[in-house]
Amino acid sequence: MPSPLAQIADLSVTRGVRVPVAAPIAVVVMSTDSYPFTADAVASLTTQNIRAEIVVVNTGRGSLQPALSKLLDEIVLVETGERQFAGGTRNLGIQHSQAPIIAFLAADCMATPNWLSHRLRTHERTTTVASALLPAPAKDGRVRAISWASCLTTHFARLPHTPSERAVLFGLSYRRELFDMFGSFDEQIRVGEDTLLNEKIERVERPVWNPQIVTLHRYPAALRPALIDQFHRGRRLVRFSRSVRPRSRLALAAGNMKRAIKIAFELAQAGTFQFPHEAVKACWLVPILAAAMSAGILVSFDRD
Repeated sequence: MPSPLAQIADLSVTRGVRVPVAAPIAVVVMSTDSYPFTADAVASLTTQNIRAEIVVVNTGRGSLQPALSKLLDEIVLVETGERQFAGGTRNLGIQHSQAPIIAFLAADCMATPNWLSHRLRTHERTTTVASALLPAPAKDGRVRAISWASCLTTHFARLPHTPSERAVLFGLSYRRELFDMFGSFDEQIRVGEDTLLNEKIERVERPVWNPQIVTLHRYPAALRPALIDQFHRGRRLVRFSRSVRPRSRLALAAGNMKRAIKIAFELAQAGTFQFPHEAVKACWLVPILAAAMSAGILVSFDRD
């Protein structure tokens, strides 16, 4: 388990000279072990039409200072050698930011144009805003079929075309006062820290789904790493279920396969009228990746 944030001894915080002092929104970029593409995530924010307070939190091995050398003046860089789960990383970002609205961007993601302005506009009428996901293109500008399959298997209900009543509400940004009202993110669970906090908030106000806010996610671009990724997702799901909302492994695995088959049929029936061509081509891969996740669920053991 990671140490509580108050006990971290080697925390380093550097605030760049060009970080806006009264930004309307802060974005916490979350990195583990100096993730190599963090600079792409940061650059996707610095090129927006609104200046944000960008807080990069890197926990674990190494430092991002060399990789972010050209961007250091524009960001707050928070680093510690003690690797944190996502909840601890999020909370460090909250502690070291000042803006009234806080969004989060994983280091393996990028914000699309107007990501910030769409969030701010939606926050004029709500305290929490949920966003959409798409797979990030490769260097040639295309999205590989396997990347689409990973996206569809993992985040189908966060695609931009999803009606609000069917959307899974994640990728949230929050008004800062919500953390005073409902507490911070759980730092001791490996996954699901946002789920637990969001459920508390939703008892008071449901997040507003804005599919114009699109985050590009780097999914595996080849079959073998995609299968491994899904296998480990299955193992992490069991850990979350065991600690928070117990369900049998068989029920989790069966539900996962049922959902994947439903997604594949929906893709095949809707075709390119509703989905990109590469996504439709990937429909047959969805049950295969889901089977890898179900395998991870069924063979999961205590130590991940």
